[in-house]
Order: sequence, then structure tokens, then C-alpha cells
Amino acid sequence: MEKSNAVVIDPDPKDRAVLKSALHAISNYNKIFQAKSIRDCLSLMKEEESELLINFISYEFPKEEIGRLVAQGKSTPGGVDSAYVIVFKSDEQDSGTIARSLLDGIDGFVVAPYSVESLAKITKLAEKLKKERRQSRIEKTVKFLVEDTLATLDEVAARKLSGASPGEMVKRWKNQSDSIHYLDAELLPYYFKVLMELCDEAIPFAYHEKKQKTEESRLQSESRKNPKIGASPVSVMNRIKAIRGR
Repeated sequence: MEKSNAVVIDPDPKDRAVLKSALHAISNYNKIFQAKSIRDCLSLMKEEESELLINFISYEFPKEEIGRLVAQGKSTPGGVDSAYVIVFKSDEQDSGTIARSLLDGIDGFVVAPYSVESLAKITKLAEKLKKERRQSRIEKTVKFLVEDTLATLDEVAARKLSGASPGEMVKRWKNQSDSIHYLDAELLPYYFKVLMELCDEAIPFAYHEKKQKTEESRLQSESRKNPKIGASPVSVMNRIKAIRGR
């Protein structure tokens, strides 16, 4: 089983040590880092090799500081997909305190004294969240690349149609196409998923088959009247939009 890293953020060195010791009872962890401040934790997150599964954040930090950690941490290599968990001491565990502390971006909480069961449960939740967030992030990136490539191809076609030179757009389109061509093998399932979604949205063939044939007949009729119409290049994105709107 692949092991993960975690970080304990607490100004009290004794409290950090207690939680770190409790986490060592769970076999899921490789490294457990310690940070005495939000600033130290953000510095750690900027290191790609520190990729974190969970950030255990002491409730003793001001809410504004915790919010800053969550907001900035999600844009770092180490914290982009990780879970953010509030840590309460035994005298802070009333429901009102817990409810007030759960800011946007906080995924859960643990309360001292720590049990192996509670830490294992929050670890399992973090693993699930990390996997889902990574998948969502990669899918959005691949989708942006595909749609941006289609948009560039659309611009190239539009310029050629108007008689203008596509210029640097052709080079840009080639670079985008090369990026797709050389996608890592692990990214290909996301690429094909994006293509299937675009095709499902753009070509509901079974439902629109009759309308498509009617449209094709109309275009053929018009092209016979005006040969230039039949010879015109088709805008990729406009064609997709037109089919979506039928």
C-alpha cells in the first residue's frame, strides 16, 4: 500500500509530539512533518516532495490564519489535493465550538485524546478526498486543453475563410496538438472521457438523425445554387454549437 505524508501544525511542541506519536500507530503514513506556525506549513507545502495527505491544524490558531492556510495551501504542490482537518484539545470539544470552527475548505476534525479508530477514520476520508480532488483537477486541465485546441482550430479556419493568414495561430495549434499527442499514459483515460463527453453533448445522433439529414439536404441544395458555399471550410466550434442547439 502506498504511504502518504501528513503535517501537524501547532504552536505547542508537546501537543505536536503527542499527535505525531498517535499517527505513527497507523501504517498509512510515511513522513509526519511538524510546523509551529501557518507560515512554516506554507513553506513546507511549496516543496513538491512534501505532497501531503492531511494537514492537522490546531484550533489555537486564529480563524483568519487557518483560512489563509487553506486558501493558499490549495495552490501549492504539497497541499493542492490534501485534506484540512482541525485539531481540538479535550476542553474545546463542545458542539458550538466545533461548529464555529468549520470554515469553508475544512474537511473534518479530530479531538484529543486521540484514538487509533478516530485517526484511521479521518485518514480514510482524506485518502478518498485526495483521490477525488486529483481526478477532478486533472480532468479539468485536460478538458481545458482539448477545448482550447478546438478554439484555436476554429480561429485558424475562420481566418482562412475570410482570406486572412492564420499566422501564429497555426504554430499555437500545433503546440497544443503536440501536448495532447504526448500526454502521459495515466492521463489518457481522462482525455478519452473528455472526448466522449464532448461527443455526447455535440452529436446526439439517434435523436437528431432526421434533422441532420434535412440540414445536409438543404446545404447540398444551396451549394448547387452557389458553389462557394459547398467549398467553404466548416468552423469546428460553431458546428458543435449548431448541433447542440438543435
